[in-house]
Amino acid sequence: IKLLDNTQTNAPVDPGMLAGIGSISVKLVDGKLRVNSITVPSPSGFTVTNIFHLANIDVSIQPESIFSDQVVINEIFVNSPEVNLEQTKTRGNVAELQAILSSFAPPKGDVNAVQSAPKSIPASAPVPLAEQPVLLHALIVTNFAVNLTLPVETNKQTVVRAQRTETNSIVEVAAAKAAGTNMQAVAEKVINKGPLPLVGLTLLKVEPLKGLLTINGLRIANPPGFANKYLVELPVFTLDLDPDSIQSDTLLIRDILMEKPRIAYERKILTDNIKAFQKEIEKAIGKPKSDTPKENQKEEAGEPDKKEGQKVIIEHLLAKGGLVRAKLSALPTAPIPLPNIEINDLGKGKEDESQGTDIEDALTEIGNTFYETIIGSVSSATGFAGDALKGVGGLGFDALGKMTGGTTNAVPVRAETSAAEMPDEADDEAPKRKRRRPGGRPRLIN
Repeated sequence: IKLLDNTQTNAPVDPGMLAGIGSISVKLVDGKLRVNSITVPSPSGFTVTNIFHLANIDVSIQPESIFSDQVVINEIFVNSPEVNLEQTKTRGNVAELQAILSSFAPPKGDVNAVQSAPKSIPASAPVPLAEQPVLLHALIVTNFAVNLTLPVETNKQTVVRAQRTETNSIVEVAAAKAAGTNMQAVAEKVINKGPLPLVGLTLLKVEPLKGLLTINGLRIANPPGFANKYLVELPVFTLDLDPDSIQSDTLLIRDILMEKPRIAYERKILTDNIKAFQKEIEKAIGKPKSDTPKENQKEEAGEPDKKEGQKVIIEHLLAKGGLVRAKLSALPTAPIPLPNIEINDLGKGKEDESQGTDIEDALTEIGNTFYETIIGSVSSATGFAGDALKGVGGLGFDALGKMTGGTTNAVPVRAETSAAEMPDEADDEAPKRKRRRPGGRPRLIN
C-alpha cells in the first residue's frame, strides 16, 4: 500500500509505503494460513525505520469448521513482533500515521439522510465468515518488543565527563580506565545508548479454554535517567484463572506464579526508579480531569465512590527466588535475596459481603506489597532506613554518605586499599617479608 502526495509543499520522488506484506499463503484444505513480513514504516522525518514489523503469522484452523456455525482455530503463532515508538519535540510517529490515514477517510454523511431499508436475508443463508463465532485454543507470541526513541535532550544518559558527550563507546571505556572512573557506571551508560526497550518478552502463550497464561523472559525497562537497562526481569510468569469467569462480573484468578524475579532498585536524591516508573505509567493511562464544578464535587464527596466494571478475586499469588540489586550510590552492590512474596484471597470478602475488588485496586495492593518487600530487603542489607529509601524527606549529601557506607559494609566488595587505610589488626597478621638494604644484610620488616 503506497501513498502518493502530489502537493507542491511535499512532493516525494517516489510514492511512500504505508504498509507492506511479503507474501500470503492460504491452504483451505489443510486449514493453514501464513502471512510473511508485515511492515508499517514510519512517516518521513523520523529516525526509526518501521513503526511495526512482524516476521510472520501462522494460523492453524480446523478445515471442516471454516463454513460451519463456529470457526475453530487450533493455534495462532505470531513470530517476532516489534513496535518502535518515536517522539520528537513536536510530534510522534504513531500520531503522524493516524493523521495521514484519517485524511483519506470519507466525510461523515448527513445523519438525517434517508437510509434505504436493509435487505432481508433468508434464514437458510450461510453466516458470513466475518460474523461467525470463533473458538481459539492457543495464541503464541515469540520475541515481542516495544522500543521508544525520545528527543535527544531527554534521551541522553548521564555522561562520565562533560567534554566526552559524543565519543564512541570504546573511547569512553578507555578514557574511564585511564582516569580511574567507576567502570560499572561507564558500562551502564554505554548500554543505555539508543532506543529505550520499554517492554520485551521471549514467549507469550494464551490458552483461553484452559484459562492459562504463560510469559517467559519478560523484561521491563528502567525509566529514562537511570543507570540499569531493565527495571524488572522475570524468567517465568504463569497465571491460572477460571475460564467461565472471563465474561462474568467477577474474574476468578486461581493462581499467579512468578519465578526468580530480578529487580534493579536505584535511588536518587528525591525519588527512585520504581516511583519514576509509576509516574510514567500514570502519564500514559491518566484520565482527563473532570469538568464537574467544585461545588458539585463537594456534594458528591459524601457518597461512596462506586466503580463500575469487572471485579477480580485472586486466590493465591506467589513470587519466589527473587533478587534485587540496589544502586544507592556510585558503588555497586551484590544481589540481595528477596523473601517469598505470597498473597492469599485478594478481593474475597465475608459470605454476607460482595465478592471481588476493582482490578485497579488489586494491582495497587500487589504493587505496594512488592515495593514494601523490596525496600525492606534493601534497608536490612545496607543498614539504611526504609523511610528514607521511600522518600520521606529529601536525601541530602550526608544521607548519601551513609548510604555509601551502608552499601560497602553490607556486602564484600573488592577494592584496593592504601596502607594508611588498613586497620591496625591487619598489620599484626600481615606476613613478614625480607628486604635487602643497599650494602647491608637483609632485615625483617612488617
